[in-house]
Amino acid sequence: MNATPPPVKKGLGFRASQVALRHPTLARRMMRQPVTTIDGTTLDPELEVVVASSRIFRQPFLGGGTERERRGRIKRAAKLAAAARQDIRVWTRQVDGADGPLDARWYRHRNDPGGGPGMVYFHGGGWVVGDLETHDAACRHLAAEAQTTVVSVDYRLAPEHVFPAAPHDAIAATRWVLAHAEQHDIDPERIGVGGDSAGGNLSAVVAQQLRDDDRAPSLQMLIYPGTTFAERMPSRERYTRFVLTDADMDYFTNTYEPERTNPLASPLCADSVKGVCPAVVAVAGFDPLHDEGVAYADRLRAAGVEVTLFDFESLVHGFYQMDVVSSARSASAKVNHTVGEYLHRS
Repeated sequence: MNATPPPVKKGLGFRASQVALRHPTLARRMMRQPVTTIDGTTLDPELEVVVASSRIFRQPFLGGGTERERRGRIKRAAKLAAAARQDIRVWTRQVDGADGPLDARWYRHRNDPGGGPGMVYFHGGGWVVGDLETHDAACRHLAAEAQTTVVSVDYRLAPEHVFPAAPHDAIAATRWVLAHAEQHDIDPERIGVGGDSAGGNLSAVVAQQLRDDDRAPSLQMLIYPGTTFAERMPSRERYTRFVLTDADMDYFTNTYEPERTNPLASPLCADSVKGVCPAVVAVAGFDPLHDEGVAYADRLRAAGVEVTLFDFESLVHGFYQMDVVSSARSASAKVNHTVGEYLHRS
């Protein structure tokens, strides 16, 4: 684990991250960041300064403090890195959760008349942080580029609600959207489930748990998903200093309190994945969760599931929200367009 850098004036880290996220190429030249290469793979130059500012100025995406302070930092970082589209209609409408209604934000392109496919989306954040606002820009891009109605669900978070509250909410919310699709001008036969990081984990769980339902998801979109708590794969050690750290993962795990081999927490531990819907899986090369995403894609393929795997070797965990980094935005658009192709082909 990396040594703790010296403390700096409070707020300096956030201001440095502000510059890095808004002007990554300029900031890299100013900081004269060296090129990072591991096992022959080179980190995208624009991301060098994002990683460096996080490390040097003691402003990781989580940091210390209370849960409220952590969530506030995540929200500020997401806002800085985002470039939200303005051609999307957005409205709120609650959906059912496991123990009561959940807030949900709905997205549809202004030129979309409705009646097309849908995507139930679960945000990332380690089952602890993140909300509808942190992933607003990502959902706008998804709605436009996949030409689909997106339903972003504000599921319950730990530590207020530990495992299995999140997967139970995800399952209930997806079933609600599937059951009420026609009322909201969505084709019930073409509804996917997707998310990034913890949201990708929940999406894989939902796809497994609903596979035998009369109405089941037609696609799962898994963006750098965590797929197992039962083992530490090599990428957890190899890429621990790039945005998402090993310490962050330990914090998330200890706060979420999952049953490590329960498929509701670790979809890779399921006895069988046969019969689940097709999957679009995207992983980042410089990501502690890289190997978990690849392992799950391999498991799905071995069971006869149709899988499209994107391995963006030069990117880091969180790229799906980094609109200001050109390579990250390009990768996200590629994933979104592929999701749209799946949803529109039937």
